[in-house]
Amino acid sequence: MLRQIDDDLEPKKTYEIKEMKKVRTSFNEMTETMKFLHDFSRDFNGDDN
Repeated sequence: MLRQIDDDLEPKKTYEIKEMKKVRTSFNEMTETMKFLHDFSRDFNGDDN
């Protein structure tokens, strides 16, 4: 209930927090994908670096 009151008082702030969480999640997913691709490329090419 308290959270709902806070949302009503500062909807813009709440919206910004939700958007930042989405951005953070997307960034983390992208980072994991890049690491996977790097490792895959290294394994595929037989590089040790």
